[in-house]
Amino acid sequence: MFRSVVFPQPDGPMIATISPEYIVRSIPRTACTFSSPISYIFQSPSQESATAIIDVTATRVDKMPLDGVIMQAKVLAFGPLAEELASKETFVNIPPNASVRYVIEELGVEMWLSQGLMVNVNGKKVDEDHPIFDGDEIALLPPVSGG
Repeated sequence: MFRSVVFPQPDGPMIATISPEYIVRSIPRTACTFSSPISYIFQSPSQESATAIIDVTATRVDKMPLDGVIMQAKVLAFGPLAEELASKETFVNIPPNASVRYVIEELGVEMWLSQGLMVNVNGKKVDEDHPIFDGDEIALLPPVSGG
């Protein structure tokens, strides 16, 4: 007996998968799971097919303790800010749910925020509340002065 399961894709249409076995979908390392105590059957609007899902496992990232999960972001500093940090490039360990402000505070340069610091993440201008993810490149651009 074949089982047909339809998974919604994050950036696109639904993809139908037909499998002779149970289908297991991988979850992020930072997510915990729970199993549904009931089964689900979905009937297509045209009544031509039905999908049976025997066991549902869903991610619950908000319930998982994230201790020990370490991510890293690359920080590029320019001008006087690079001099203050004694490096044009550095790496910062960040926890999940970190923001640009967290990285700036970790570097000890938060006073630059009130002086017009511009921040780019992966080439796009962002504000200090922008989330940071593993592998992001953060460019810290102090205001230009002089003549």
